[in-house]
Amino acid sequence: MADFYIKRLTAFGKGKDNAVIDFTPGLNIIHGISDTGKSCILLSIDYIFGGKIRPFNKELTGYDRVRIDVQTKDGLVSFERQLGKNIIKVESEDPNIESADYDRDHKDDSGRDAISEVLLRLIEIEEEHRILYNKDYVKKRLTWRSFSHMFIINEEEVYTKQSIMLPKTESNTTYFLSALWFLLTGNDFAGLDEREEKRIRKAKKDEIIKRIKTDITKYADKKTALEGSLKLLGQSDILQKAQAMISDLNAVREQINNANDRGRFLLSGIMEARQAITDCDMNLNRFRALHKNLVTDMKRLSMIADGKAQLDESVPYVDECPICGGHVTEQDAEDIIEAANGDLKRIISNMRGLDETINEQESMRIAADNELVSLEKDKAEIDRLVAERLRPQEFKLEETLKNYRAVSQLQAEIELIGSLTVECEQELFDYEHGDEPTADYRVKEHYKSDEEFKRKINECIHEAFEKCKYENLSSSIFSIDKFEVFINGKEKSTSHGQGHRAFINTVLALAFRKYLQDNAVYKTGLFLVDSPLQSLKQGVEDFADDSMKAGLFRYLLEGQDVGQAIVIENDIPELDYESYGVTPIEFTGGKKPGRYGFLYLDGQF
Repeated sequence: MADFYIKRLTAFGKGKDNAVIDFTPGLNIIHGISDTGKSCILLSIDYIFGGKIRPFNKELTGYDRVRIDVQTKDGLVSFERQLGKNIIKVESEDPNIESADYDRDHKDDSGRDAISEVLLRLIEIEEEHRILYNKDYVKKRLTWRSFSHMFIINEEEVYTKQSIMLPKTESNTTYFLSALWFLLTGNDFAGLDEREEKRIRKAKKDEIIKRIKTDITKYADKKTALEGSLKLLGQSDILQKAQAMISDLNAVREQINNANDRGRFLLSGIMEARQAITDCDMNLNRFRALHKNLVTDMKRLSMIADGKAQLDESVPYVDECPICGGHVTEQDAEDIIEAANGDLKRIISNMRGLDETINEQESMRIAADNELVSLEKDKAEIDRLVAERLRPQEFKLEETLKNYRAVSQLQAEIELIGSLTVECEQELFDYEHGDEPTADYRVKEHYKSDEEFKRKINECIHEAFEKCKYENLSSSIFSIDKFEVFINGKEKSTSHGQGHRAFINTVLALAFRKYLQDNAVYKTGLFLVDSPLQSLKQGVEDFADDSMKAGLFRYLLEGQDVGQAIVIENDIPELDYESYGVTPIEFTGGKKPGRYGFLYLDGQF
């Protein structure tokens, strides 16, 4: 990775609290609702790096100055720019970078260097390089902004129909491709000779013709094999069938979800009924034990009363206690009998109340039993419905849809191979019947003739789309002519909506960043993107789902060793960010506690 990262962004304004955002060397995520200043973070960084677009309005916000602190391996470097001014003030602790005022762009009459020279030093480009600007061998100074658009992608550019890699102005395409080639190889073609270039082009032409003929044969064999597989599957009208199948599958899944919700509700009722039965049984056991004790007491007290009645009739009164020999009066005996009778009446009264309570608990027990039987019956019916009808129906639909997808992939590959064959045949015709190579500078030929580049960049791109869970991915081929990726044989600008274009553009830019990290002489490392997911919607033609969103963010989390990334988004997927050492920064807009937004504006904090 590059040996630098943005450590802090600060906005200043007279009478305003400094607005500060701190960053880490890996992944940084700023998310939250709209109109909280998320986008001006990226714009502020780009503005300091020489951009023309002001990140915010100083009259409306009160802020008029921005600064970023960049940490290099040799010290801290601060860049500061006043809004509306073309001077960037640099204060450096890094001995390789001079503290001074720099111009936004190169001006021969200003006496100041351009900020681009400082930025190029951050990626260890120390000397001035002039690279080829157009086919006429005109050269132009290599600058930071000749290639920075491929890793600083703002909200308006992320869903562009053209290649995210190429500059917005077509006339700068050769300039950019030359700059990228220099990053990759370190070669600026400073000593390029036109006659030598013509000889090289002739040799390359012969080699290309040979390669094209080989490719045409290979494509023909592959197409024959694919058409045979498609014939075995025997499906037609695949898109219409897939659309209907997705609708049926969603309906079945909704029924399953509803059944599961009903099942959970019934299970909750079953648990409550079982608890009620347990409570009734426990209460009944306790009440019956109490009833038994009361019966025993009642028998004992009845025996005392009955015994006294019998004694009164047949036994003379004894006034001496047979045990202790103490004197017992007749009144004492009467009091004992009276107390026993009183206790007996109380016990009889309690017995009546206890009998009523026992009857009530037994009724509750019977009601709970009936409720449990009813609930368990309903739950069993729900489980049978899901297990015997809905789940098999879901599985059958999924298998059918899987088959449709396989057919769709085969059709896409056949279509792709057909288009590639046509391109190869056209290219072969042009090479065999075209004029002899001219000495015009054709920068794309360097990319086309580098087999290692073509192999590795396609591997890197395909791996990125796989890891980002691009739905229904069959193939991803990088076109050097358009400097664009074709997914499943389809061109982005004609076959995808705004949301999918933003996703494809972001993944392609990330793949190139990874390729530069692994293979380039000069590695940029830095990556800033605004709203790569905001417009992504579910599309029938791609069978897309939220796994793509989670896949992109997981790819960013797992690729933090490539360099610093700053991602701005409204809503982010629910992932375990903390386990990757990432703490997303949320702007709440006052909808809940937390930081309102980037700038401290009146009435917002």
